[in-house]
Amino acid sequence: MSRRPRLLLVYPASHKLGWVKRFQLPPLALKQVAAATPPEWEVLLADEVQEQIDYNGDYDLVGITAMTHQIVRAYQIADRFRERGVPVVLGGIHPTVLPDEAIGHADSVVLGEAEPVWAGLLDDLQQGRLQRFYQQLPEGNQLNIPWSRTDFLEPRQYLTTRTTQASRGCPYNCPFCTVTPHFGRTFRYRDPEDVLAELRTFKPGLMVFLDDNILGDPQRAKPILQGMVGMGLKWGGQANLRFAEDPDLVRLLADSGCVGIFVGLESADGEYANHPRPPAAPPRPI
Repeated sequence: MSRRPRLLLVYPASHKLGWVKRFQLPPLALKQVAAATPPEWEVLLADEVQEQIDYNGDYDLVGITAMTHQIVRAYQIADRFRERGVPVVLGGIHPTVLPDEAIGHADSVVLGEAEPVWAGLLDDLQQGRLQRFYQQLPEGNQLNIPWSRTDFLEPRQYLTTRTTQASRGCPYNCPFCTVTPHFGRTFRYRDPEDVLAELRTFKPGLMVFLDDNILGDPQRAKPILQGMVGMGLKWGGQANLRFAEDPDLVRLLADSGCVGIFVGLESADGEYANHPRPPAAPPRPI
């Protein structure tokens, strides 16, 4: 009987983190790619922050995600696998912004979100018709994604493996951020019941929302927060500071188990902060 096809997902390490790696979160992008992978595939993870990559393994495809600070290392890893004849797919924000650069180190590049195109990409690979670029632009205000997989992770390597997203995108257009210029102003939430059903599978303790702006639309976030009351989850995420103007929302955050919100301050200079910015460019079609 022939073996199952094998997919290796790689998270490159741009530098050695030492003891800090104990506070690392697992790469959500690869958890989502794993969730979008058909069950006939065997999925393996090589998180280079935690472990060495086995370049001699028997793989049918290697998928690598990379931000800009990781991209030099990602290209080195990709080149080594391709020298062995193993096909490589690159994704993440850097390949999305510079796909023509990334394709020089890969057989295919995924621009933007992987979930909508991943099963088709794998089918194309098996049929010998892998395309150079894959992209499906987001539409509407509803986010439909599978629950991320954690079964292929080693929990002891991470601060917590309980990470998820309730939304994607952001309603703002901050000059320092890549979200709006390269994905447009599309801001989508998952159905609150879907989010809460996933959260009920988590054991009590720490979990993290990895949304760009979990409170970007407070009215859509509130049903999720209300449903979290009493779950026993302690959670953190990132948002803009406007939530602090609503005392009821702040109380709801505390009741839902929130222990920290990461915020970004673009500038303390009011004149610069209010400087108008040109409208965001539309997402790049392929």
